[in-house]
Amino acid sequence: PFKKDTMAPSEYIAACENGDKKNEFYKVIVDERPYFPFFRVENEDSIRLVASLLVDDSPDYSPDLAITKISGGITNQLYRVSGLQHKSHTAVLIRLFGAEGMIDRHVENATYAALARQGFAPAYFGRFANGRVEQWLDAKPLDVRELGLLDTNCTSPRSSSCSVSSTAAFTRIS
Repeated sequence: PFKKDTMAPSEYIAACENGDKKNEFYKVIVDERPYFPFFRVENEDSIRLVASLLVDDSPDYSPDLAITKISGGITNQLYRVSGLQHKSHTAVLIRLFGAEGMIDRHVENATYAALARQGFAPAYFGRFANGRVEQWLDAKPLDVRELGLLDTNCTSPRSSSCSVSSTAAFTRIS
């Protein structure tokens, strides 16, 4: 069952305000996942490091981890990191937030974490100052034109957005 008290934007804010700002590896658990509020991803080495920290729970990363820039992020930069040693996830998506100041990332991330816990979003591994780590899904990203073609009114019985069981399950959490 969905726990309404799990969305925790205030916990993200408290971690930023009360944490050890001199330690970029200061970590707190928010939304049941690690959050590094002072660690910023700015280059390929830091992408590899954050993937290893949040997925493999290790500060040691291999320089052999493959990084691929993914197109399709409207406000975010997206990267696929593969070659991880995690038992069930060998590739992840690193999402570097864009549109700073326009989107409340604390609220967005708390919402994403809640959806991931309920199985409505890819797995959520954790967050860092300027992004988060998500499960990699092998799929084709939709472009803006294709997003406009989605059948959100459920007029087509073949529309994946109209799965009866998914719709019923989703309404239980709102």
